[in-house]
Amino acid sequence: MHKPVCIPCQVELRCHKVGVAILDTAGKDQRPYKLWSADLWKCPNCGILLAVRFANNPHAHGFQEQKMQKLIALEVSADNLYYNHEYPTEVDQPKVRQPDLTVKFYFVESAYQASFYDIHGELVGESCRDLPKQEPVRTWVLEFMVAILRTIKSIRRGGSFTHD
Repeated sequence: MHKPVCIPCQVELRCHKVGVAILDTAGKDQRPYKLWSADLWKCPNCGILLAVRFANNPHAHGFQEQKMQKLIALEVSADNLYYNHEYPTEVDQPKVRQPDLTVKFYFVESAYQASFYDIHGELVGESCRDLPKQEPVRTWVLEFMVAILRTIKSIRRGGSFTHD
C-alpha cells in the first residue's frame, strides 16, 4: 500500500500516531454514531494531519450506548479521540495562524526600507538598502530579500535587529 501524499507539498506523509480513535457523529445534535480505529499521518513540511488506514469494522455503533460511552471515556482519558462531524462546527473550522511578524516596506529617498513589527504592532527591527546604481536590479532584490530573512530569523531568536 502506498503512503499518503500531501498534494500542496508534494511529499509523502509520515506516520505520526498509531491507533487513534475516530468518532463519527450524526445529525445536527452530533450524537455518537460509530467509533473507529485509525492511524494519524502528518506532512513533514506543512504539518497537516490525516486519519488513514481505518479498521475494517467500527469498535462500537451508536445503538450500543454503554459500550460506546465506555470506549469514548477511555480514549478521552488517553488524549486519543478525534471527531468526524457530519455537519461542520466551529471546532471544525481551520484555525488561522496569527503572524508573529509583520513586514512593511517603504521607499525613503533613494533607498528601500523594511520595518518589522510584532503582533502588538511594536517595531522590533529594520532593514534598509540603497537603490542600485550599477548592479542589476535582480541581484539587488535577492540581496535585500536575504537581508530581510536574516532579520526575521534574528528577531525570532529573541531580540530586535537593525541591518543596513
